[in-house]
Amino acid sequence: MGKGHEKEIREAFLSYLDDYFHQRDFERTIAHFGRHISGFGSSRDENTYTYERCHEAFKRDIEEAPGRIDYEIKELNISSPLEDIGFLSCELDIWTTIRGQTLRFNDLRYTLAFIREKGRWLIEQKHLSLPSTENEEDEPYPIKELEERNKVLHRMVDEKTKELNSSLETISELANNDYLTGIANRYRINKILKGLIERVSEEPGAFSVILMDLDDFKSVNDTSGHLTGDEFLVKTARFLEKHCGEDGIVGRWGGDEFIVIYPDKTEKAALVYGEKLRNAYERAFCDEGYSLTMSLGVSEYCPGDNIETIISRCDRGVYAAKAKGKNSLCVE
Repeated sequence: MGKGHEKEIREAFLSYLDDYFHQRDFERTIAHFGRHISGFGSSRDENTYTYERCHEAFKRDIEEAPGRIDYEIKELNISSPLEDIGFLSCELDIWTTIRGQTLRFNDLRYTLAFIREKGRWLIEQKHLSLPSTENEEDEPYPIKELEERNKVLHRMVDEKTKELNSSLETISELANNDYLTGIANRYRINKILKGLIERVSEEPGAFSVILMDLDDFKSVNDTSGHLTGDEFLVKTARFLEKHCGEDGIVGRWGGDEFIVIYPDKTEKAALVYGEKLRNAYERAFCDEGYSLTMSLGVSEYCPGDNIETIISRCDRGVYAAKAKGKNSLCVE
């Protein structure tokens, strides 16, 4: 653990002691607790297993003894098994005056588990005990403390692992899927094409690609606005997923260009699918007052092809379809 973390945990602990012992400020004290705070005091009724129960215990404690409590730290140790998790243990003496009588407790053992959230070190688990404290069946305090500490560590590690896995899934989703439509983006499509090229280079086979460009889509943005345009791009993605067939892989190539990959399909079979897509798309949005069409270019893998050569042939097919008057399908 870096010295910076040790200093941060120490400062968080001292701030907690000041708010709790010196200021006896309930709101500031509970602000030091994490969402899963639990812990054990020196008696059974001080055990707290939930965030709400912890609040109740500290509120009662401060209301019943609102006076300042002084303390002296005799020993302090900090460790951090993980980047965002830390443990602190210390021995301290505390004393206060109640109705003219000074009460003093020496050699209290305090252990805390910290977790870092949004740049702050918060207390997730606490344990306060006198050295003489024993638990069930005369179990000595240090053993009980270690058991609880290990439970807390396992829980916090599990939580951090879940958060990390969730973050990785989100990153993977953003890296491979189009941000607007949710279908495969250009990066992912290129990976799929690369894999298919490697496969058919090793074993004879076929695959085909259809590139499609929406006709006069700019007019939708110009007349109805970009939000409406985005809605139609999303609807187009859903349309293609529904009508491309079970083995079709749909992606957004960019702007108003979409792509469908057909593994194991020849150009002839892809042309049949392409014509069905074109006809169905022409009718798809009539009820919404729009007459949207698409121009398509089709290409089948040829020996020696790479991604650029396949897409280039599809591009030429799209341009040829546009030149024919749009709303058509061509092979180059």
